[in-house]
Amino acid sequence: ACPAVSRELTFSSKEKVANLRCEHGMYLDGVDTPIEVWDFSFGFVMPGSRNTWQTTVEAAGGERMLKPSEVSGKLTVRTKF
Repeated sequence: ACPAVSRELTFSSKEKVANLRCEHGMYLDGVDTPIEVWDFSFGFVMPGSRNTWQTTVEAAGGERMLKPSEVSGKLTVRTKF
């Protein structure tokens, strides 16, 4: 079992960003609505800065999770900023 998923992004911006957000939608093949959405807020980004953003999502555990055989090769993650 996988107890957590972690992702690290390194980015820079020439202009200031007032409220940088990131949303990951988890989609199973053939389903138009996400089965789960992870919404993160970084906040203010200074112009000309270089930043690292790490997010970690912990597994729900037990009966609340899909089996790996149910999602293997059938899951798409759509990321929006």
